[in-house]
Amino acid sequence: MLLDLLPTESTQHLKERKQGGSIRWLCKDCHTPIADHRHLISVDGASPYRVFQNPVGILFTILTLTQCQSVSDCSPEIWENTWFPGYPWVILNCSVCNTHLGWRYPNPEKTPSEFFGLVRDHLVEAKG
Repeated sequence: MLLDLLPTESTQHLKERKQGGSIRWLCKDCHTPIADHRHLISVDGASPYRVFQNPVGILFTILTLTQCQSVSDCSPEIWENTWFPGYPWVILNCSVCNTHLGWRYPNPEKTPSEFFGLVRDHLVEAKG
């Protein structure tokens, strides 16, 4: 269930992008580089910064991106309770320390054919 948008963080990263700055996200536990703000994507016309609630009530602030690195699939594709209609979800962990980082959403019959939803609280930000 989509709950809210995060305009402050979204606006900050859009300003960084226009100014030529670079924001990278690292795994919170081992500081392995995971993603870059240049790969943020709007899925279904919504902000790339969104808050979702899972079926047991846990809230997740999600960044949607076209690509990331140093992640490993840790589940099969699951269609139940997807936050993005038409896309199954696959659990993603850091390939270095095995921390849960988010999900991969694959569907070769849709556009985009794949994107990533990373949990903001499981990442640390690095500028430069």
